[in-house]
Amino acid sequence: MPYSFVKNPNETNQEYLNSIPDYHPWKGIILQTHKRLEYIDPDYQIAQIKDKFGGLRYYFDTSFTDYADVRQDVMDAIVSYAEWRVMTLD
Repeated sequence: MPYSFVKNPNETNQEYLNSIPDYHPWKGIILQTHKRLEYIDPDYQIAQIKDKFGGLRYYFDTSFTDYADVRQDVMDAIVSYAEWRVMTLD
């Protein structure tokens, strides 16, 4: 069953995450990912979370002005790990 959670631009990250149903099988992974990303960049914004071809896609924007910032690489790795975890769920 495909999932797609479109974020309203005026919505906060927390409001957006609260809209994900409790029964959603990926909710725990999504919330963990959010906490890790927020620790690195408290001002980051979720753009969209969705199911694409049976896998998690977690799109976000950072508050960093330098795209070469190493924190961006760490955040990308966190998202990649979450996407991998979803693919390994039974």
